[in-house]
Amino acid sequence: MDSVLHLTSITNSIRGNSLNLGACVLVWILIAAQVKYIYWENARRDREERDYRLVGKTRAEIEQLGARHPGY
Repeated sequence: MDSVLHLTSITNSIRGNSLNLGACVLVWILIAAQVKYIYWENARRDREERDYRLVGKTRAEIEQLGARHPGY
């Protein structure tokens, strides 16, 4: 019985698996960076460093801040 896998299939599998592994590592790095940014941003909000966005604004302008509102 002949082997089902040929040499070209094996080399393509290694190349494909390497690309998939590289993409997974890149995604995990991006996730870690996003989590770090979220913690950093929340710490700034806790220290009230985002309150400058409310200074001199009307009630309508404050309502338009949405997710940029310091109390969000």
